Amino acid sequence: MKTLEQRLWEKVDIKDWNDCWPWKAGQFESGYGLFGLKGNAYRAHRLAYKLSYDDFNPELDVLHTCDNPLCCNPGHLFQGTAHDNVQDAISKGRLGISLEVREKILNCKETGLTLRQTALLFGVSKSTVHNVWRAASYAQ
Repeated sequence: MKTLEQRLWEKVDIKDWNDCWPWKAGQFESGYGLFGLKGNAYRAHRLAYKLSYDDFNPELDVLHTCDNPLCCNPGHLFQGTAHDNVQDAISKGRLGISLEVREKILNCKETGLTLRQTALLFGVSKSTVHNVWRAASYAQ
């Protein structure tokens, strides 16, 4: 029987250390690599980080320095809070919203609008709204 490490790394296109190591198997709708284990689905890059570093904290996100959601190169991965993740996305122009819109999305949460209602109001995905709200809760 293969170990967890063997199962993970055989699905990764391992290249030079500075290059991205893309996930070659299934993907979540969000574009992240999907690793199945005992009936559960895990993000492949999180598992790659966990297997590579002793300091893995399950309460933190695993972020990419390369901004490639399929990358599993441990040298491209680091941990941070949800707030760190959103700030990283904003600073790199990946979140697709301005700081002004971000503030308006936060105000919608305070008024009681749902994720769906807020997403429709601003023409963004529910996951974008969720990420903004989640990051704000970590910052408080």
